[in-house]
Amino acid sequence: MDAVKASPPPLPCELLQAIFSWIHPCKVQAYRLVSRHVDSALTDLSFARWNLAHNFRMPKPPPTILSKQACNLDQTTEILFHWPAHYQEAVALLRLSDLRTLDILQDQRLHGTSIPNALAACKQLKQCFLNSNGICGNLPALPTSVTEIDLAFNALSGLLPDFENFHKLVLLNLGMNRFCGPIPVALCNLPLRKLNLAGNQFDGCIPESIGGLLHLESLNLSQNRLTGCVPESLCELPWLKMLWLCDNALSGMLPQRMSVMKTLEFVYIANEGLTVPDTEEFGTFISQLTFHDFSFFSGKY
Repeated sequence: MDAVKASPPPLPCELLQAIFSWIHPCKVQAYRLVSRHVDSALTDLSFARWNLAHNFRMPKPPPTILSKQACNLDQTTEILFHWPAHYQEAVALLRLSDLRTLDILQDQRLHGTSIPNALAACKQLKQCFLNSNGICGNLPALPTSVTEIDLAFNALSGLLPDFENFHKLVLLNLGMNRFCGPIPVALCNLPLRKLNLAGNQFDGCIPESIGGLLHLESLNLSQNRLTGCVPESLCELPWLKMLWLCDNALSGMLPQRMSVMKTLEFVYIANEGLTVPDTEEFGTFISQLTFHDFSFFSGKY
């Protein structure tokens, strides 16, 4: 019998990548089905960077703002939100190394997508605004350089990361999503000025450490599943102007010390299980508020 001819050895990955890097990324994906060896070569980050560099003009200098207003939501946005993960990371490294502001609002092209993990590579990012896009999935790790995050009115879900190393974060707006679980205690150690977690499925108690948010001006925890009492430490927030705690399952009596919070102007805390201190000081405090809603309270207010 004739000897069985041995199969030729596969081409080196570097050679495969050099050959395929000149093919447009939209077409190169079909070649991944040829073999596992080819698939491995074409799903590598270094290949994705090479492939993009050969087929797209890289902006010089890289943009610092990606937004509708800047009129540069081009192929970059398509790659970042819709292409495979290795291309997402490659475009972040090639095009978005200097990105400081990501501002995309009400863009139907993002509906049903998720926030790309590749954003963690944007080490200069300061503002991440992806409000009202129908984005779903969990919240991935973002670069700790971020100072403002607005992801409200999406379909994000799961537990919140603790944001422990976000030492410059002043705005966190995650309202009207599907986040669940307890409010991370580490949030209370940040320099936040505005914190909005309304319209989610957070449960458990409001952390006693909420008093650590010494720069906070606006706090919205309404429309969740929070239980327990309003913590005394809430009264230690020296700059708080606006407070929403309504539509939860809170109970007990509001802290008497709230009556000395001179900066409060707007208070929305209606919960059926809460009661108000029946004191003259608290009555005076309520009368001096610009607006308040105690409509579900037991008591005279």
